[in-house]
Amino acid sequence: MGLRAGSGGPGAHAPAGDRASGALPRGRRRLRTRQGPPDAHAVQAGLGADPLRLAGLRRGRAHVTSATRALTDDTFDAAVLASGRPVLVDFWAQGCAQCRLLAPVLDEIASECRDRLDVGTIDLGSNPETGRRYGITSVPTLLLFVDGEPVRRIAGARPKRALLHELAIGLGGG
Repeated sequence: MGLRAGSGGPGAHAPAGDRASGALPRGRRRLRTRQGPPDAHAVQAGLGADPLRLAGLRRGRAHVTSATRALTDDTFDAAVLASGRPVLVDFWAQGCAQCRLLAPVLDEIASECRDRLDVGTIDLGSNPETGRRYGITSVPTLLLFVDGEPVRRIAGARPKRALLHELAIGLGGG
């Protein structure tokens, strides 16, 4: 459905010279167009604007990746609390867009920091008990465990650089 003459669309009452320069009459807003990255949240999460990668994330591919470990209520204590290494745990849920955007960022962190840090993910829909135990009320929430104790809580998706900074603080290096 197109704009009709006199319908009040952008530039409808502006002189031709003004329309060419992009000026609009007072009180009129320019229509927003799809310029720039396809998803601003993806850029904030450090994913860039790769449409194929974003399409896969929107379809809800598995949250666990090659460098992260899937956790459950049953395996959590042994994998996290009894671990001799720091463990970053991603509490996530199906249908959470920020969780899907954060997954590849966590995979990169897990790959880059594999000699210093383990990364695990736990789906709160299937494993609600662990989330209740640690007071998880929103997703994504990341908890950094050192010597079996949570030392840092990070709520919401963040760019990779910001997450690395938060982890450095939690590990005593920042």
